[in-house]
Amino acid sequence: MLTVLGQKGAGKTTYARWLLERTPRAVVVDRFLEYPGAVTGKFNDAVDYLAANWRGPFRLVVRFTDDLHHRELFRFLAVTARRCPTLPIGLVIEEADFFCRPTFIEPTLDALYRYGRHYRLNLLSVARGDTDLHRAALQASDCLVVFRSRKFSGDMRERFAGAELQAVQRLESLVPGAVPEKGRHYLTFPPEEDPAALWAAAQLADAGPPEGGVAPPGPGV
Repeated sequence: MLTVLGQKGAGKTTYARWLLERTPRAVVVDRFLEYPGAVTGKFNDAVDYLAANWRGPFRLVVRFTDDLHHRELFRFLAVTARRCPTLPIGLVIEEADFFCRPTFIEPTLDALYRYGRHYRLNLLSVARGDTDLHRAALQASDCLVVFRSRKFSGDMRERFAGAELQAVQRLESLVPGAVPEKGRHYLTFPPEEDPAALWAAAQLADAGPPEGGVAPPGPGV
């Protein structure tokens, strides 16, 4: 699980799209029309699409106008992945702070952060700063990917040395089409991690299925 942070225009969404291109099966929560794919704004259509494509490659981009539908989507993914084993699915949550604010997190999303990897649901959260997110999202992340930023919380100061925080303020913006470079466009915590390699590994099928039944998924799950 990855969390991508950075100020507006630094390249965090460009980076998330770059990772998405390397994700064979993905659901994208896209509130601001920034991602390509099979787009739907209706919850029932989203569930039908997932039911039809659950065991194959897909990219579903959801643009619901009602946040209740986002909550129901998180619940559908959690329940269906547990009951109906499948290949790994990347869940990209743009502007993740809409659903996991510092003082409140959607319960089902909290469960996905904590236990989603057991059912091959891998979360990629995108937000402007760690102060915008609930600690559950940050604590569940295998790696923080930090693009240019000028505001640092106490947690950031604990994770990064002073020289690293100074470097974060001078990082270049990642432009579409460029290959992301560590140290030029972003820094990571832990510093030795390669987020692209972590994300790629998470998309690979493992040796055995997770616990759960094998009933076919459907809108009633």
